[in-house]
Parts: sequence; C-alpha cells; structure tokens
Amino acid sequence: MLDSQCEVEVELSSVLLQEEEAMLSEMEVTGQAFEDMQEQNVRLLQQLREKDDANFKLMSEVGTTTSTYCRNPCILTVALNFTIAH
Repeated sequence: MLDSQCEVEVELSSVLLQEEEAMLSEMEVTGQAFEDMQEQNVRLLQQLREKDDANFKLMSEVGTTTSTYCRNPCILTVALNFTIAH
C-alpha cells in the first residue's frame, strides 16, 4: 500500500513539474511578445512624431507661400503644387 501511494505521489510530482515547465515556457514567450510589442510601439510613435513634424513644416511652408504669392493666383498654384510634390 505504501509503495503504491509513493508511486502515485512520484507520478503526480512528475506531472506537476511538467505543467510548471510548460507554464514557465509560456510565460517566457508571452513576456518576449510583450517586449516586442513595446519596441514596435516606440518605433511607431517615433514615426508618428516624424510625420507630424513633416506635416507641420509643410503647412508652415504652405502658409508662407500663400502669404507671399497671394496677389498672383497663378504663382500661388505653381508654388503650392511644387511644395506638395516635394
């Protein structure tokens, strides 16, 4: 009876150890995925800042161009097309 109980406990212990290893492995994979997403978010935020800066610069240039050429609509159109294209 005692041997049978010991065998059950050893088997249960083995199963529990396997489950623990599986959980630890899953936690490691989840942690790595979280870190990867954090890095991607940082990159995306930087790209967004750069695009915002570029748009702000472009709008500033358009405002300057508009005030400079507002007397001549043809020059304004050419200047705006050039600014937007570049």
